[in-house]
Amino acid sequence: MAESKPQGAGSVWNVNNWHWESKNYTEFAKEVLSKKLLNYTFKKDDLTFVIEKIAKVKGEAQLNIRKGKQILCYEFDVELEWMAENEIDSAYGEVKVAEINESDMDFEVTSVSVKEKTGVSDKAKEVMRKHFKKELENLLKTYNTDLTAPESDPQKLEEEKRKKEEAAANYKKLQQEKGAEKERIFEEQKLKEQQLKEELSKVTK
Repeated sequence: MAESKPQGAGSVWNVNNWHWESKNYTEFAKEVLSKKLLNYTFKKDDLTFVIEKIAKVKGEAQLNIRKGKQILCYEFDVELEWMAENEIDSAYGEVKVAEINESDMDFEVTSVSVKEKTGVSDKAKEVMRKHFKKELENLLKTYNTDLTAPESDPQKLEEEKRKKEEAAANYKKLQQEKGAEKERIFEEQKLKEQQLKEELSKVTK
């Protein structure tokens, strides 16, 4: 699941996105992951499977920007509730997946269970145990891209560039104003000193 590092948009202070900057991506990454998983459907033999509920998403994510490139890091454990059915019967169960991460597909389906015994529950459990990891691999192929896309969107990059240019221009203007103010104070001080010298000269005559 490793991806090439797309261009990233840093904060206004991060000139040319060159310096290391970390953004908390946990909530966004959880939201995207949940949307991908919820209602995901696949079919094996005569059974149709649906992920009906995201019971838990645990973990964290961050997006780092360095030298104009994005470095995505995350790791999540999830607990899902699934349903399987055919024309005759249905089954309900849970599945747990550990260590979903940005670099590879070595996450692990750690547990598959059924809520109650039915005519298809044993078969459904076995199908989930054998095939759900592969289904999940296919589902998550674009997950990294989905997460980094907002930061590398051309419109956002252009907007960030405009903001940085404005910030640089405002800083330059401020420095110029400070310089002008210093020059004004300096000239006023010179004038006061000259006036003082003239007054002293009159007194000593």
